[in-house]
Amino acid sequence: MLGGDAASAGSGLYLLGSLFNHSCEPNVHVTFPENNSTAVFTAARQIAAGEQLLITYIDAGQELNARQEYLAFAYGFRCRCIKCHEELEEQAKHMPPQLR
Repeated sequence: MLGGDAASAGSGLYLLGSLFNHSCEPNVHVTFPENNSTAVFTAARQIAAGEQLLITYIDAGQELNARQEYLAFAYGFRCRCIKCHEELEEQAKHMPPQLR
């Protein structure tokens, strides 16, 4: 995952981090404040009791098609989060009726 000011990318295996599902509009942010192998998980907003904790696996600032293509390639799924659903609906509004 790349943040806005990420200088480099890497990979790692994190037991706790592996339990989070993906959303393009996450309620938990992941940071590496010491630029080492320690991951810090912080609530991005108020989270209701029982609500699923979600992180983003990608740069969620990308356009819908880029996000979908990368997730399909790298993780084997197409995202169906609220953000993607809303953006797909908006795209459909601008399509000719015969293509909807």
